[in-house]
Amino acid sequence: MKNFNQDKFLLPNIWHNYFIPSENQLLSNNLIKEMLHKFWNDIINNIDDKMVILLFRIQFEDKTFRTIGNLQKINHTNFTILYKLLTNLLSILSDDYKNLAVINIIFSYKIIDTDNKKSKIDTNNIKSNKIPTFKFYGYNLPLTIDFKLWGRQILHENNHYLIKRINSDLLYDITVEPLGNIVNIIDSNNINILKFKDIPDLNNINSFTRIINNQKYYIKNGQLILKTLNKSSNLLTILKKDKKLINNFITLDIETQTINNVMTPYALSFYDGKKLYSFYLTDYKDSNELLTFAISSLLKRKYNGYKIYVHNLSNFDGIFLLKILSVIDNIKIFPIIKDNKMINIKLSYEGINNYTISFRDSLLMLPSSLSKLTKQFNVDNKGIFPYNFVNDKFNNNINLNYIGNIPQFKYFNDITIDQYNEYKKLYNKSWSLKEETIKYCNQDCISLYQIIYKFNESIFNQFSMNIHKFPTLPSLAFGIYRAHYLNDYPIPLLSGQIFNDISKSFTGGSTDMFKPFGKNLFSYDVNSLYPYVMNNFDMPVGKMKFFEGDILKIDLKAFGFFECKVIAPNKLKHPILQTKIDTGQGIRTVSPLGKWTIKIY
Repeated sequence: MKNFNQDKFLLPNIWHNYFIPSENQLLSNNLIKEMLHKFWNDIINNIDDKMVILLFRIQFEDKTFRTIGNLQKINHTNFTILYKLLTNLLSILSDDYKNLAVINIIFSYKIIDTDNKKSKIDTNNIKSNKIPTFKFYGYNLPLTIDFKLWGRQILHENNHYLIKRINSDLLYDITVEPLGNIVNIIDSNNINILKFKDIPDLNNINSFTRIINNQKYYIKNGQLILKTLNKSSNLLTILKKDKKLINNFITLDIETQTINNVMTPYALSFYDGKKLYSFYLTDYKDSNELLTFAISSLLKRKYNGYKIYVHNLSNFDGIFLLKILSVIDNIKIFPIIKDNKMINIKLSYEGINNYTISFRDSLLMLPSSLSKLTKQFNVDNKGIFPYNFVNDKFNNNINLNYIGNIPQFKYFNDITIDQYNEYKKLYNKSWSLKEETIKYCNQDCISLYQIIYKFNESIFNQFSMNIHKFPTLPSLAFGIYRAHYLNDYPIPLLSGQIFNDISKSFTGGSTDMFKPFGKNLFSYDVNSLYPYVMNNFDMPVGKMKFFEGDILKIDLKAFGFFECKVIAPNKLKHPILQTKIDTGQGIRTVSPLGKWTIKIY
C-alpha cells in the first residue's frame, strides 16, 4: 500500500458513499472497520488483481467534509494495513473529528492496472531505542530534545534535518526554528504518521515541552512529569436581539368540578387577543368531547407558531390536556418535562407537520397567582366565583344548567362577607351558573392575556427580546444575559462525564447545631458572601484542560479541579470537608472521618 502525492497524480474520479442511518453515530474504529468491509465487498473483491487509488472522506452532521490520510494505492490484500493506518490517524486527530455525528462515509477511488512494485507494509511495531521513550498511541517517542540522538542523520540542509531511526523504517523530518523544532514522522512510503513540536526550556537545558495536536508533554531530565490536554467543547453563543415585538399567543383557562373525588373539566375558554371562544360541558356528550372540540379549534393555520399560555399548566390543566392530545388524530406531541414540570408541549398537525402550536405554563414565566398579577400589572381583575357550588362535597344537587338565586356565601373561597354582599348587588335578576362560569373563565383569559402582553412589551422595550422564545423565567433571564452581557468571553458548555466529574466537587453549605451559652455576647452575620467571593476571588472558568502527573512541578499556583486523597483524623471532633455519598436511598452530603478520594477545587 502506497501514499501518492496529489500534485503528481489525478484525484480519483469515482466515488462510493455509505449513508449512516442512525443518529448521533460518531466516528470510531468500529465504524471505519464496518465501512471498509462494505467497500471491500462492493468494490475491491470484484476487480480481481487490479490496484485502486483511494481517498477516505467523512461527511459530518454540520455538512462539512473531512479527509483522513492522503491518497493510498491498495489492492485486495491491504485491508488490514489500511484499517490500521486509518485508525492510527484517527487516534491522533483533533476532537473535531470525534465530537460530530457522521452522516456519510465516502470512498473516492480510481481503478488502475496492476504494477509489479510491492508495497512495504508498516506494521507500526516500532522498536525501542536506547534513549528513554514514551508511547503516544503506539509510537515510542524519544524523551529528549536532542534529535541527533534519535538515529542516523541522512540529510542536513540549512535548518532542515532528516534522521533515520535505528532499527526502524521511520524517518524524522525536522525543521529547526527559533522557538522550537517542528518534527514530522514519516514512513518509508513517505506517509505522514505524526507531527509534533518541541519547545526548549530556556532555564533548564535538560527540559522541554512537546506539543502534539491539543496535548502538551512536559519533560525534565528524560522523565515525563506532566501531560495536559486542551479539551475542546462547544461555547455559549451570543443571542441576536429581536427587531420586532411579536405577540402571537393565546391564553386558555379550564374550570373543573370534583365529583366522587374525581376532578373533571366542565368549562374551557381561550382568547387570541381579538376574540373569545368558550366551551361548556352541557353542550357536549362528556368532558372528553368538550376538550377535543376546544383543542381542535386551536389547530388552525392562522395559529401556526402561536404559544398557548395556561396558568398552572404543569400541575393542573396539563393533565387533562395531555390525556386528550394523545387521542386526537393527525397530531404529534413533543413534550419537554423537567423536574416533573411541563415546560413546553409542542404539537405539530395537518398530517405533514406543516403547522405547530406550543402549550406553555405562564406560572413558570410569572410565578405568582393570577389574582396578584392583575394588581401588579394593573389590568382587569379576575372576578369572584362560587367554586364549591359544582363540587359534590359541598352541593348534593349539582345542576350545571342552574338558574336561580346567587349561591350562598359558603360556596365562595377567599372572599369576605362584604365582597360577597357587593357581588349580590350586581344581580337584580336570576343568576345563571353557565353564564357566570363562562364569564369568569373568559375574564381569566383576558386578564392573563393583558398581563403577558404588558410583560412582553416591557421586556422588549428594555432588552429587545420577545418572551415567547423562552418557556420559563430563568430561561428568559439567561437569554437576556446571552444577548446583552455575554460579549466575547468564552463560556464552555459542560455536559456528559465532564459535567458529572465537576459537579462532584460542589456541595451545599456546611451546617451544625449547637446549644449556645454565654454572657455579654455579640453576634455577627455576613450578607451576600457568595457574590462577594465570586467578584473578588478567582473562579475555575474558561477553556478546559486535563492533566496527568505532578502539575506542581510546572505550576506552583495551579488552579482548577483536582482529584485528591484525603485523610481526616478519626479523633477530629468537627470535620468540615464535605463529600457526596450514595446511601442506596439517594445522594447525601456528609463530612466523614478516615480516608477517601474527593474531587475539589
